[in-house]
Amino acid sequence: SEPSPKDKIKNFVDIFNEFYQFYLKRRIYFSKRLCKKIEDLALTLRDIHIDITTFPVDLKNLEYQVNPDLLNEREDFWRQSRDNFDKKADNLAEDIECGFRKLLGVEDPSEEH
Repeated sequence: SEPSPKDKIKNFVDIFNEFYQFYLKRRIYFSKRLCKKIEDLALTLRDIHIDITTFPVDLKNLEYQVNPDLLNEREDFWRQSRDNFDKKADNLAEDIECGFRKLLGVEDPSEEH
C-alpha cells in the first residue's frame, strides 16, 4: 500500500515547490542568516532530487533486467542521496527551525545550534 517511487518523487517535488514559493514571497521578513540557511536547504534538496531522478527509478526498467550490476550501482547512488538527505538536509532543517523559534520568541535567542 506504499506509494511507488515515482509517486514519492512527484510528491517531493510538489511539496518542495510549494515550500519555496511560500518562502520567496515572505523572505523579507527573515534575517539574512535565516534566508541563507533556507536557500542552502533548497539547493540541497534540488541536488538530491537531481541525484535520485538521474536514472530510471522503476526497478522493472529493461535497463536493469539486462544489466543487474547496474541496478546495484544505482541503488548505492540512491542510498548516498538518502544519506545526504538524512545528514545535510536534516541539519539545515533543524537550524531553520531553531531560527524560526527565535523569530517567534519561543526559544532563548542566546541558545546557539
